[in-house]
Amino acid sequence: YTAEIGLEHVLNGAVIQLKYKSLEKHPSVNAFYEKEHTLDVKIPAGIEEDRVLRLKGAGSKTNFGSEDLYIKIKIKEGRFSKKGKDLYLEQLVRKESLREGNIVRIKDLENKIVEVKIPKNYQANKALRLKGKGLPDMKTKILGDMYVYFIAV
Repeated sequence: YTAEIGLEHVLNGAVIQLKYKSLEKHPSVNAFYEKEHTLDVKIPAGIEEDRVLRLKGAGSKTNFGSEDLYIKIKIKEGRFSKKGKDLYLEQLVRKESLREGNIVRIKDLENKIVEVKIPKNYQANKALRLKGKGLPDMKTKILGDMYVYFIAV
C-alpha cells in the first residue's frame, strides 16, 4: 500500500488514517474473503520519500496467522519544494524591497509568519538561507534549512 503525506507531516510527524483491504479466512467455511480495514498509522517526523513502514500483523489473515502490512510513503509538495531536509520557497516581493533591504513577512511550513530582513541591493532569484527552518532528520532530529528565492514584481 502507499500513503501520501504532506510536508507538514514530515515536519511534525502525524497519525493518518489508512483504509485498505486484506484477505481473511472465513470462520465457518474453508474460504477467504476480502475485508476492508481502517487503521491509524503513526508517521514519524522526518520520514523520507519512498520509506517503507512495516505494521506487524496488520495484513491478511491466513491459516498461519496474520501477515505484516507494508506502507510506502509518498510526499506531496505544495508551496514548498524539498531536497533532502532543506525546503525551497519562491516568494514574490516588490523591486523596492530588494533594493532598499526591507523586512518581508513569509509563511513557513506551519503557516506561521516569519519576518525576513532582505539585505540592501539583494539580487532577485538568489536564495536567502533561513537556518534551521527546514525538515527534521528522522534519527537525529536536526533541522535542515529553508531557502527563499525572492522574485521581483
